Amino acid sequence: MRTRNDSGIGMLILAILLVGMVLIPTVNAQEENNYSVTAEEAFKHANTRMIRFIATDTQKFESWEGASIDPKPLELYDINGQKLYYQFSVHNNKTIGKIDVGANKTLGQPIQVIEFNPIPFNITEVMEKSIETAKKDYSTGEIESTKMVVYSYPKIGAMTVVKDKTTEKNIEYL
Repeated sequence: MRTRNDSGIGMLILAILLVGMVLIPTVNAQEENNYSVTAEEAFKHANTRMIRFIATDTQKFESWEGASIDPKPLELYDINGQKLYYQFSVHNNKTIGKIDVGANKTLGQPIQVIEFNPIPFNITEVMEKSIETAKKDYSTGEIESTKMVVYSYPKIGAMTVVKDKTTEKNIEYL
């Protein structure tokens, strides 16, 4: 024979299970956001790696002794608009290297690329040229955004998104 107390316990267990079912998707959604890496975290990774290589006397890094990393990285996106890398410049009177740190923990190791003696290019000029081309080719459109993207690894360029005022569609210029 069931007592009133047994019924109450059963209802309590059912209520706990229902609350648990509601909270599980919320917890999982929060975990997905934890995969992104902040620029500050990325800067720490870049500095740690540079110091480790210099301290272990790795031959390739001799020229990096006394160098510093610019704390303001270039943010690189994939062509779908997802942040892909933070690219830090290494300076010793001039740019002597670059360190790409993954902007998402699912990419694996934090340090993705270390480049020595990179070919210099002016980011501002590249972005302005992308905007200029988009305006020329699509004069009736409205510029939505311009970002630096990795479009065919390791190639980097500027991508400008233009919104067509007539069709309301976005057109991407790379």
